[in-house]
Amino acid sequence: INRLIGDLLELSRTPKYQRRPMSLQPLLLDILEFFEPELQSSRIHCVTSLPPDLPPILADADQLTKAFQNLFRNAIQAMPLGGHLTVSILPGPHGQGGEIRIQDDGEGIEPEALNKILNPFFTTKEKGSGLGLPIVKSIIQAHQGSLEISSAPGTGTTVSITLPALALEKAS
Repeated sequence: INRLIGDLLELSRTPKYQRRPMSLQPLLLDILEFFEPELQSSRIHCVTSLPPDLPPILADADQLTKAFQNLFRNAIQAMPLGGHLTVSILPGPHGQGGEIRIQDDGEGIEPEALNKILNPFFTTKEKGSGLGLPIVKSIIQAHQGSLEISSAPGTGTTVSITLPALALEKAS
């Protein structure tokens, strides 16, 4: 109940973002390290393509951590028999910003559900609240980014997050 209330409050309030220059590569590696025991016990092989030399972006690391943790948790849950998780960063124009892709080869999402999964309280999980993806969407939008989810039953899911090119000069 506490988690559900916390999620409801997070979705209904606009959090105060503490934007600072940060690199996406170490953030994603830290989150994946956190999930490593669960990935191993679930027989999920993780592959990363995270260039270390991307310029920093202006972002709230705590909020992005919440978003990526939710997406990795969803990917793990979509592969109950094991599988592959691929996490990659593609640089944005002129080497700034970029696209983060999270791909799994799990169960996939039915087309009818895919059109609704970003709506609050919609869930395909037996014990889901339907608030995780709407919270992810609000965090990404607060960073002037976009979120796209593509999937088909039996083929897995790809989540693409595009974050804009944010110059470091704006951080000063």
